[in-house]
This record gives sequence, structure tokens and C-alpha cells, in this order.
Amino acid sequence: PGALDVFIVDVLGGRALAQAIAARFKVHHESPQLLLLVNGQVAWTASHYGVSAAAVQRALGGVRSR
Repeated sequence: PGALDVFIVDVLGGRALAQAIAARFKVHHESPQLLLLVNGQVAWTASHYGVSAAAVQRALGGVRSR
């Protein structure tokens, strides 16, 4: 498996950046929120209780099996 780049946006300190990301990727901004990007496109997104280690692992498995 290849390495992944992980970026964290501090929504309180970077509200403008969080809003720009939501606009760029056409997603409704929520917090907490996770976006999985593949080739510059949103492949998976989750927020609040949908953000869990198990959910991320399943999403990554789906992306890596493509």
C-alpha cells in the first residue's frame, strides 16, 4: 500500500480555509468532517459520528481496491 498525505484543518483558526475547501469540493461544511480525496476528487466523506477509525479503514479499502 502506498503512503497517504494527511492534512488537518483547524476550523476555529482556519474558518476561511475550511469554507474554501467546502466550496472547492462542493461539500456541505460540517465539523468534525473527513474528506478522502483521490486524484483531486472527493471519493468519500463523513462527519460527526460517521468519522471513525473503522469507517475510514473501510473507505480506504474501497479506494485501494479500485
